Amino acid sequence: MFSRVYPDLEASYLKYPDLFKKIWQESIDRQKDTKTIFNIGFRGQGDRPFWADEDREYTLQDKADVINSVIKLQYDMVKKADPDAICSTNIYGETTAIYNAGLLKLPKDVIQIWADNGYGTMVSRRQGNDDPRSEVLSAEDDSISQGIYYHVAFHDLQASNFLTLLQIDPHYVANQLTEVRKAGMDDLVMCNTGSIKPHIFYIWLVAQSWREDFKLESNEQIIAEYVNHFYGSHQNEIADVYRKYFETTFNYRDIEDQKAGDEFYEYTLRKLIRTWLNHADKLPDMEWVTGDRMLDNQLTMITDMITPHIKPFVKLDNDAQILMKQPPEDDRGRFFNDIWLSIAIHTYSIQALQLTMGAFDEFGNGDHLKSFLSLSDAIDKLRVIVNAWHHNPVEKWAHIYDNDCYTNITLAIDTLKTLRNYVRIIGDGPDEDQWERQYLMLPSDGKVMLLSITHKAYSDDEMALRLKGDKD
Repeated sequence: MFSRVYPDLEASYLKYPDLFKKIWQESIDRQKDTKTIFNIGFRGQGDRPFWADEDREYTLQDKADVINSVIKLQYDMVKKADPDAICSTNIYGETTAIYNAGLLKLPKDVIQIWADNGYGTMVSRRQGNDDPRSEVLSAEDDSISQGIYYHVAFHDLQASNFLTLLQIDPHYVANQLTEVRKAGMDDLVMCNTGSIKPHIFYIWLVAQSWREDFKLESNEQIIAEYVNHFYGSHQNEIADVYRKYFETTFNYRDIEDQKAGDEFYEYTLRKLIRTWLNHADKLPDMEWVTGDRMLDNQLTMITDMITPHIKPFVKLDNDAQILMKQPPEDDRGRFFNDIWLSIAIHTYSIQALQLTMGAFDEFGNGDHLKSFLSLSDAIDKLRVIVNAWHHNPVEKWAHIYDNDCYTNITLAIDTLKTLRNYVRIIGDGPDEDQWERQYLMLPSDGKVMLLSITHKAYSDDEMALRLKGDKD
């Protein structure tokens, strides 16, 4: 990255072309004698268009001129170092519009790489609230090598899956891969998976699509082949859990691939917390799912969306936990990591989101105690996931989720704790002792002010435990 090499300079190719060229040349020199596919092209710093950091307006032709000049320069530099080098370029994001306008100029032997939308479909991705779903499967010129950049895990800060198994039906994914082959776009296949372990199922399916005899099959057939290959016992029961996982995940919009992954729950939850504490009138950047609605209508829409799916997830989680105790140790560990954790993340996250939205309504109705307890329950739901990570039955995978910095369930817990204490300060008072006097002390003791010196105010966790015990 230019900014790492030259942290004191503006990362502008137009201002410092020679310094950019120097970095590219050093990269070529390091790799020219290795089996490397050189990916050429040009974006800005930090996975964004270069023009986002420039102080001028660019027409589409202006953008194309810069990118085309960089591609030609990089291509010539690579070929000078290694005339037989293989080059590729990603037609992705903002580059797609330039390509579709016929303005992108690529050497004939550069492999053109097309990405899916992060949800398994070979169309352009949604960026923010803009979701044009431009078709990318084409076979216009058989003389051009084309490839795909296919996501079995994705990160979009909205609704994608990163911790969990892709929620789209296996048959749907297999059909997309079949269409890729028909279009002649499988000269180079890259699979974006983030961490590998949670996504074994779809990595395996993508690998099957490379086989000469790959044929499109039903969900049941694909799952059965996978389970029979990886599990040594209870195969029918385990296959049924996989099948139900895909049936239980749900759509946030009408198109088949618009299904919610793990990021939907945590990002929506954190947006609600910020909106609540900031006394704002709508959830930010949620038009892609709620349209242009104000907060109350947004929450009503999301509540109506998720509520029918909570009980099915809870049942699937219960059934999976019962089954998980039955197979031999190796199969139990594989089942825990490869499917149950995905089920658990969905199950406890969707409940946490529902509880948080309920707490918002309770707070608005003046029931601060009930809101406090609902937020405590939401925290406890997410703690189930983190505790499961920390008690992984397979030692090899004990720390695989330590760097959950995308979905970031521990951050969701921390923000819920902040919100919970805010609710308590308002409802329990600045000394946080009124609920104890009202609900936990004998009526006679609650009126004796000096008894407050017998112990410090209970922590939020302790208060929640004692209040729930009192309620029970």
